[in-house]
Amino acid sequence: RGSHSAIAAIAALVLLGALMKPSYLMALLPAAGLLALVGWKRTDWRVIVTLGVTTVVLLALQFAFYYQSNTEGVTIIFAPLMVIGLYSDTSSLTLVGKLLASIAFPLAVLLCFPRTWSDTRSRLAWLTFAIGSAYGYVLAEGGGQADNGNFLWSGQLAAFVLFAASVWLVVSAVHEEHSRARALSRATWMRIVACAILFAAHVVSGVRHLHSSWFA
Repeated sequence: RGSHSAIAAIAALVLLGALMKPSYLMALLPAAGLLALVGWKRTDWRVIVTLGVTTVVLLALQFAFYYQSNTEGVTIIFAPLMVIGLYSDTSSLTLVGKLLASIAFPLAVLLCFPRTWSDTRSRLAWLTFAIGSAYGYVLAEGGGQADNGNFLWSGQLAAFVLFAASVWLVVSAVHEEHSRARALSRATWMRIVACAILFAAHVVSGVRHLHSSWFA
């Protein structure tokens, strides 16, 4: 449960996040709200209200500033796969394959470390990623700005947080087992190696993409 200082810190972080890039907050707010409703008896509603009010006010102001005052006719439209189709094949096999490849490490952590399923932070990270990714798949900007892909940012930022949460879960699980048994089992070492290999593959892929998109 959050103290007054923790609640103030949440409001400050939401403000900074909205000023830098509001895309993540667009996915975080509904995810946090859904989890709060599911576990409403254990929810500190002061935290949820602070997150909700701050986020809604800031997003509304940014929406009014960017869309309502825009003179170029830029609007938000429902256009499934329109933006994705500008950069990739949209066949079912390709979409599913690329989605699974983009989250191979978090998926491995989910399968290798069962505590992931019951960890609130992990569930929040996964739900935020699902909602953020959905924005990129079904929403676009009209008025000739669809190729900007601004709604793709929600899923991309949520994926980064998902990776960070997954790393934390692995470290936490390993530390807990080591503290309890003073050593790690062979099965745990195999799970760590499998997750590490996938994480390294993501890093290599990211570096290659950075090189091809920025320096090629």
